[in-house]
Amino acid sequence: MNRKLLAAASVLIGLISISAQIASYVHTRQMVDYVSSGLWGGAFMIASATLILLEKPKDRCILTLTCLSLASGLIMMILYSWNLNRFFQVYTTWEICEFYAPGLLINPSMCKALVTLHGLMIALGFLAVLINSTLLFLTCRQPVSRSQPKHSHKSDPLAPSRMCSTLI
Repeated sequence: MNRKLLAAASVLIGLISISAQIASYVHTRQMVDYVSSGLWGGAFMIASATLILLEKPKDRCILTLTCLSLASGLIMMILYSWNLNRFFQVYTTWEICEFYAPGLLINPSMCKALVTLHGLMIALGFLAVLINSTLLFLTCRQPVSRSQPKHSHKSDPLAPSRMCSTLI
């Protein structure tokens, strides 16, 4: 796959992650929202994808930021799955928002938003892991450039010089 296409997708997923994290924090203010894995993961994804789009060679910064993006995606999936698991231990339908939400000290009308946003964060975490794993693989597989320098000095003293003389 093309690294630039994956990098563009990474920027898009990073922006959506940041937006979904802010929306989740504003509407629900659950403990997992204070960790802000969507903000951190989105920022890491955008930073690593920007370096790839700027055509940096195999760089340690790209590898580090891609690994951090991958870890943030895993953290997003784990935290938000754990939080949704708390909701669905008793109820398996939308009735959960009517019966279980008051015990968690959230407004039952915001419960559906919480379930939807946290499900979105799990999906974004999965996409972050998928895209960043592929980017990490492609970055590590990228061959190192072994081109000759443009201004190489020849060892033959009799070879004509490439410099132009201004005395003529």
